[in-house]
Amino acid sequence: MAEDASTQQRKPEPANGPRSLPVPTTFGGVAALALGPGRWLAAWQAAVALTAGIVVAWSLDASWVRAILHAADTLPDTARISNGELTWPDNKPKVLITGPFLGIVVDPLSHRDSSLAADITLSLEIDGFALRSFLGWKALRYPSNLDLSLGRLDFAGNLSAWTGPIQIATAIVVFVALIAVWAVLATIYGGILWAVSPRSSRNPGFRVAWRVAASALLLPALMMTAAIALYATRRLGLVGVCFAGPIHMVVGWIYCIGGWTRLPRSKPDPFGIARHAPQAEKRSALPKSPFQRP
Repeated sequence: MAEDASTQQRKPEPANGPRSLPVPTTFGGVAALALGPGRWLAAWQAAVALTAGIVVAWSLDASWVRAILHAADTLPDTARISNGELTWPDNKPKVLITGPFLGIVVDPLSHRDSSLAADITLSLEIDGFALRSFLGWKALRYPSNLDLSLGRLDFAGNLSAWTGPIQIATAIVVFVALIAVWAVLATIYGGILWAVSPRSSRNPGFRVAWRVAASALLLPALMMTAAIALYATRRLGLVGVCFAGPIHMVVGWIYCIGGWTRLPRSKPDPFGIARHAPQAEKRSALPKSPFQRP
């Protein structure tokens, strides 16, 4: 019996707060992540931003870069864009590549045939280029200072050499851009949360409101990343990706409000008991005077 009693006394008391890293997929997880150590939120932001950067770089390679590489193999030996104009061996339209993601056609006479079934069609013309999507055609002129060789050996060789650096640069740009955008959006969203409930018992301050908003933006970012990956694997169309943009913003606001409502309420203290409690404890801890009456 004595051993059982001593064993029970040695059992550690449960620690306050979550013991493991909260997952921001629920309203409670968003609130717990906002109230936890700052390194938890930083770890989640780094993981999500890195995942998004890798997925976007891979999706860009799968949908666009590979198509451009195939198109480069069909280029003539002599072709060039310089002084704002395209130099091409003849005036006949030529389809360089046609695929589900990207179609590239050289169309010196600007016929702009819309028979290609690609999501995006690039038409290279004499004095500019045109892009076609589900929104229609958009024509732009070549930059006057552009000097680009479209010869098969030159263009294909340069593109192959730059494919790896382009992927790495894309991942880094997405990572940095997400961290910066989250900081700005968390400031806006958190400021609104903090401003609309100034007298609420659930208003721990702007710092926690900012972290609630930052935590709430993680799941929508993963949703948008998944949409891009589904597009690259042809399980989601371009229109679906465009709709995923506003939808993931709405989800961010839902999780902001949901996480805010899961914050613990502060108990009302009209008589200032909590404020005077530390002073009472200090007075009780002082040694009693020998001259004080019992």
